Amino acid sequence: MKKFLFFLFVAALTGTIQSQVCVIDLSTQTAVDQFIIDNPTCTIIDGDVSLGYGNVDPLQNVDGLQNITEITGMLSVFGSNGSDLQGLSNLISVNGLEVRGEFTSNQLSALSNIQNVSSVYIGANFIEDLHAFDSITSLDELMIDFQPGIVQLPPPSFYDVFPNLTTVSNGLSIGSNYDSANGDAVCDTLTGFNALTSVGSLSIGPDDNYVFNTTSFDGFHNIQTITNTFFIGLWYLTDVVGFENLQSVEDIQVWSWTCDCNLPDFESLTSLTTSMLFCYAWSSPDFPNLTSVNGDFSLNGYVDEVGCSALENVEGNFYFSISSSTGLTPTMQLQSLDSVGGDFSVQYSNLDNLNFLSGLDYVGGIFQISQNPNLATCDIWYLCENLPIDPTSIIIFGNSPGCNSVDEVLASCGDTYAEGEVFYDLDCNGVFDNADFYENNPVIVNEQNIPVSSSDYFGHYFVPLQDNSTTTLSVIGLPGFSMVPQTITTTATTTTYNNVHFGLCPQADLHNVSVSQYLSAPFSPGFGRYQYFEITNLGPQIEEVALTYELTNIPGATVSVITDEGVLSGNTIQWSTLSVPAFGYKTVAVFFQVSATTPIGQVFNSNVSATIVPGTLTDIFPSNNFLTFINIVVGSYDPNDITVNIPAYNHDLIAPQTALSLDYTIRFQNTGTAEAINVRVLDDIEEDLDISSFEMIGSSHPCTLTFNENNQVEWLFENIMLPDSTSEEEASHGYIQYRIKTQPNLMLEDVVENTAAIYFDFNEPIITNTATTVFYVCPSTPEPMADQSICEGDVLVLSGPLGWEDYVWSTFEGEISTTNQLQIMSLHAGTFDIAFDASTEYCQYHDDINVTVISTPAAPVISQIGNTLTATGSGVFIWTFNGDILSESGNSIEIQESGIYSVEVVVNSCSSTITSGNFTAIGVEESKAPNFILSPNPMFNQAQMKIQNGLGQEIYLTISDPMGKIIRSQKITSDMVRIDRNDMASGVYYVSMFNPQGVIFMTQKLLVE
Repeated sequence: MKKFLFFLFVAALTGTIQSQVCVIDLSTQTAVDQFIIDNPTCTIIDGDVSLGYGNVDPLQNVDGLQNITEITGMLSVFGSNGSDLQGLSNLISVNGLEVRGEFTSNQLSALSNIQNVSSVYIGANFIEDLHAFDSITSLDELMIDFQPGIVQLPPPSFYDVFPNLTTVSNGLSIGSNYDSANGDAVCDTLTGFNALTSVGSLSIGPDDNYVFNTTSFDGFHNIQTITNTFFIGLWYLTDVVGFENLQSVEDIQVWSWTCDCNLPDFESLTSLTTSMLFCYAWSSPDFPNLTSVNGDFSLNGYVDEVGCSALENVEGNFYFSISSSTGLTPTMQLQSLDSVGGDFSVQYSNLDNLNFLSGLDYVGGIFQISQNPNLATCDIWYLCENLPIDPTSIIIFGNSPGCNSVDEVLASCGDTYAEGEVFYDLDCNGVFDNADFYENNPVIVNEQNIPVSSSDYFGHYFVPLQDNSTTTLSVIGLPGFSMVPQTITTTATTTTYNNVHFGLCPQADLHNVSVSQYLSAPFSPGFGRYQYFEITNLGPQIEEVALTYELTNIPGATVSVITDEGVLSGNTIQWSTLSVPAFGYKTVAVFFQVSATTPIGQVFNSNVSATIVPGTLTDIFPSNNFLTFINIVVGSYDPNDITVNIPAYNHDLIAPQTALSLDYTIRFQNTGTAEAINVRVLDDIEEDLDISSFEMIGSSHPCTLTFNENNQVEWLFENIMLPDSTSEEEASHGYIQYRIKTQPNLMLEDVVENTAAIYFDFNEPIITNTATTVFYVCPSTPEPMADQSICEGDVLVLSGPLGWEDYVWSTFEGEISTTNQLQIMSLHAGTFDIAFDASTEYCQYHDDINVTVISTPAAPVISQIGNTLTATGSGVFIWTFNGDILSESGNSIEIQESGIYSVEVVVNSCSSTITSGNFTAIGVEESKAPNFILSPNPMFNQAQMKIQNGLGQEIYLTISDPMGKIIRSQKITSDMVRIDRNDMASGVYYVSMFNPQGVIFMTQKLLVE
């Protein structure tokens, strides 16, 4: 007994939901090919529904489902010639739909209301058309199948299928696997899918080993994105049209057989991850705008024309096997191809030349050219340049004479060249043997001292030579070694000069070490940085070396780690003994923590020096033992950059006809999402630098160094396999360091500039910043400013030298002025220092001035006894009478006339304030002028002041301390005045008596004990 389980959901007017279970027992039906349900309350079926049983029990009629609008599971319909599906005419939503068997367009029209469906499978062998599905706009999966062996004759044709379908999120498949017993899956004509813009994967002929037989295919004119794989397997075609708007696809495979047609050109594709084409057609897909394939590219088959005219690089392997279906040489459009990251294979073709590869510049793996029976011409640039340099990376055999071996290709190149090895010939016998070993990247120069080549990391070099010329080759940059220059005279006949070796013979007792520095990343506020120092031993024996690092100016940075037992003392780090192997190197490091408050632009000045110990040993080339460098604190930075150890230099320090030696560091980091297989760095050396002085210091990884035309230097890190920064941050870095001198007689206004280009595999180059070295002249250095002495209350005026840009005057309390001239008022007595700093962008000047402020003497007090005026205090006294200076300089003078007398006292060149009074010269008639007597004097608690001859006029009394400060004042009204001590401290005081006009009659000293 077969049952279907139905769940019925009905919305009542009250808003509540009721459900009813419908159970149908097919054993009660009158016939198994009839399916009649009389239950109008059912609208939703929860589960799978299968109607009909294929060719054995095809469905004849469906009735009683008129109210069903949704099936939550799969609906499988197996039809026959008399099937009636009108009972499904109200069905709108179904999770999956499977349609098989024989259906006319009228019969399938009952399914035309279906709009919401996830997956659709159509067995289309006996279906008349597919327009019943026109209303579907999106699907997860769609398969239109033509099963082998049961295809009707003639084969079906379908036009403008799925006209409103815009998205298939997972897979769209058309066709079926090849069946050896039943033949191909056949459809005469198929067009449509022209509203579709995106699909997860697309297969036309689902199996990548077999194909789908259709005569004419036209569709997918608006598709833009295929997220995953795109496979086309088509046989016996006469026409293929579409895909001109496809912009993005992960992987594309095109298979065709006996297609007398042009396959789609995919005009909008600019890049692919992988591609495999096997074509038997007039032309392969042209891909007119495809510039890069980010993985492997396979191009095979029989075509008369190969497109890809814009293709520049293939990051993976390139497998090429193309022959013309007519037996002629195919027309090739690969002239733009510049680089292949992996292996490049040209095999089993009927090509007669490789001229279509004239633009090829780089192959990362093996370049194999084999089994091409018509191929006789292979003299393309890549082979002619690289066969002498690295013949092991190129395999040539099985072709026509002229391109059947490496020697044949070299002969066809018509180039004369020399090649050989550079090695340390420690026993000086001229033969590479015993303990000899190859030199890494030495520079080969010609008789004009111009670099023409460099060996690779393992000693092999290659130098092209001009016909009918004489060239003398030698190795430079290795003091203490002798070698025999090689002179080669060429003729008009192409000749290969093999085994032109250079054995570098060391002189006796050779000692030579050099030092270089490398910063892991620029100093940046708040970050820690390792600074590395590398000592290189350029001699044949182990050296013990002392290294000294002087931190002359690193404000804002502190040292937290020193490797290899280095000792920090003050601003100097010392490594007393470092063992450096023969022709090897030793690296030490210092870790700096930069304060977060360090300003961007702060300059760190340092230098490092290496000395061979014991001191009795002589370094034959001491100029490379010392290195001065400047590091500038930066904010956010690009990890791919170029720096120079001297960004600015005082032009006055360069003697005429001399040059400045500069160390350049090119840093690179793989910040992508996968490891970089190869890294290539190009540096165009500008005319202000002397290319003949080029010296390789070192690199993070083995590389090949090449000198190209126009003073371009190239480093190739082949198979570096540099990890990406997200996987292994520390290992994702690399660097190059080299030393080069400026041209002599550079002018003050010259600026030496250097910029590098870094290529990671086939990505666009990263152009670094420009490292600059500018020349400057500092303003003339002035004589130091003299120490200053001023009097209390005077204005201090100091003037700095002219011609500087910035000025700073400061004391221990901080900055007090930023102008050229300093003025300070109201200084108190004492001694203090003033610091003066002047600077330009590259120059600094400093001076310290000691300032002494001398106390101002107390204002003197004048007293008169008789005709004698006496002033208090000590020093030099300056007296005036009615404004005229008197000759007396003591503290007392005799007066002859009455009038205004003034006095000031000068001590250490500082003058007191002036004291004045109207004094009367006393004659006989004036002998009774007012005066007084103090007793006791000294006093303890109290004294009496007895007034004589004074009560006939208005007189006053004042008591002053030694500094002239009045501490008591009163009017005298009696001839006896009592003076109480009160708050008067022990010491000397002055008691004066004067009239309202200020004329002092008498002053006496009062001692308080």
